[in-house]
Amino acid sequence: MSGLWGASSTNRQKPVWLTPEQAERCFATQSGWVLRHGPVEGVPGDGNTYDEILVAIGGLDTLLGAPSITHAKFKQKSLTSSSTKVDVILDFSEPVIVTTTGGTPSLVIANDDGSTTAVGNYTLVYNAASSQPESGRLVFTLDPAVFATGDTITLAGPAQAAIVLNGGTIVDKNNGVTAAILTFAALNTPDDAKTLLVG
Repeated sequence: MSGLWGASSTNRQKPVWLTPEQAERCFATQSGWVLRHGPVEGVPGDGNTYDEILVAIGGLDTLLGAPSITHAKFKQKSLTSSSTKVDVILDFSEPVIVTTTGGTPSLVIANDDGSTTAVGNYTLVYNAASSQPESGRLVFTLDPAVFATGDTITLAGPAQAAIVLNGGTIVDKNNGVTAAILTFAALNTPDDAKTLLVG
């Protein structure tokens, strides 16, 4: 069964039969691979959201080791010069704990300056109100933001190698100690979710 899902620090593969959208909402717990059903912003107990164990593996999130980023995408489908906000959604392999008492984690997205207006790259900060760290989903936001027609902004591009903690922490929820892997590597994200052209 090892070809159908991962269960080690060298193989964090989510169940292979999941659609791309389902894979984003699948994460590891001490019970196994879990799929969250319901509204994207929902949490279990809200009457509309529940978690389903797809593959029962005792201690799975311990077996996987440090939480890692498995999916990354823009929340917005498009941007215009009148847009004032941009969000990036990051999904980790397992639940995490984010602390901001020492500083707020941030994320840089690249801007190719196609408009030649020199707007520059964008720095987004962790948005606790929109995030679901208990399922490994973190949201980073820039609001307000200024966009120029003709610019292309890119997620997981050359401008950023990792989340910057800025004195905050992102750790494994299971033990509260193991630091999450913050780099963007081999992301399972469709190309159309990684790039936005400002129209």
